[in-house]
Amino acid sequence: MLHSQLLDGLEIKLLLRCCCNKQLAVTTIKKKQKGNSAAFLNPKSKTGVHSTTETTYKGLQLFAIKNLIANMNNEIITTSSQENVPPSATATSRDLSDATTAASSTTGDQSMKINNKVIKKYLAAFDFDYTVVAQNTDTVIRDLLPPDKLTKDMQDIIEVQGWTEYMAEVFRRLHACHIKPDKILQTIHGIPEVPGFVRMLKRLNTKYGCDLIVISDSNSVFIEEWIKSHGLQENFTKIFTNPAQFEDSGLLTIKPYHHQTDCRLSAVNLCKGKVLEHFMIEQDLRHNITYERVIYVGDGNNDICPVTKLRNRDIACAREGFAMAKTLAKNPMKLKVRAEFITWKSGFDLLDQLERHMEKLAKQQEKEKEHESQHSTTVVADIPQATNTETTKVH
Repeated sequence: MLHSQLLDGLEIKLLLRCCCNKQLAVTTIKKKQKGNSAAFLNPKSKTGVHSTTETTYKGLQLFAIKNLIANMNNEIITTSSQENVPPSATATSRDLSDATTAASSTTGDQSMKINNKVIKKYLAAFDFDYTVVAQNTDTVIRDLLPPDKLTKDMQDIIEVQGWTEYMAEVFRRLHACHIKPDKILQTIHGIPEVPGFVRMLKRLNTKYGCDLIVISDSNSVFIEEWIKSHGLQENFTKIFTNPAQFEDSGLLTIKPYHHQTDCRLSAVNLCKGKVLEHFMIEQDLRHNITYERVIYVGDGNNDICPVTKLRNRDIACAREGFAMAKTLAKNPMKLKVRAEFITWKSGFDLLDQLERHMEKLAKQQEKEKEHESQHSTTVVADIPQATNTETTKVH
């Protein structure tokens, strides 16, 4: 089994900024790959998870680096190693915010921003089912099927091929039962939020400037439709989920986000920890955005992997009474969680906790700025001032 070989994220950034010649950068990276690079996910470890360092995130594969370099000139670099590109290279992530896209594409959507200005922000990443919405979007739509269509052979699909293929079969049977796209979308729009979540999402984005993303094992049609129906499309930066679409016939089709077998904490079609790491590195490389704090909010066991990637200055938020909170409380796998860990009951409760955290941080930053300002004034005052009446020559 092949394992992606990786570079340190900071080394990649410095390399790209220093190498004017993109082919030189690729050659240097390839040499680095043969040297002291490390596997992103350690297959020999008990958890299958390679821990992230405090100062950098490790997780951008060689193919992604090459594409980033190529995008500087709107070109595609092809190499003899193309056949080793993992399926995640073609995975779909949907950008919902036209305003965000326009703002970040001043020199063209494919160009990479390379300058010395670093933008420091907060990132809030969310699961979707039972986190943002109060129900499981998949099972809500599955329940549109007549009971006699939910046969035992469908359960066998879950055990053999996994949940995503199971939902593909659900969609095929819905289509065979003449359940129209409008009915499916209407049902999605009617799924209630977890109380207080819409208000919380808008407040985090508009008041505190947090970038918001979704990382979910649902699908792009369900998530995008729900977000649009609740007026949140301008608040989210990206959605990472299984790509889905309605065919002309009305059949809803779905594909896995990617295929992975390294992370034992995740499903084969979606490792949320890997997605989170890649997004942060891409934001750093393309847009010079560094996330000072990362807030991860979830409820299920598939939300544990991204929590293990968080730093000690980040916040892991688990829904009280659900699998994520229960598993991390017992921690049978002895996973190392460096982030501050909190539990929440509703969007109102979570917003209250996060706002207290941000207000506390704002006061700390204000004190630091005041201290720096005073120190700077003192240093300037101690510098001898030149006079116009005397000139000293040094021999």
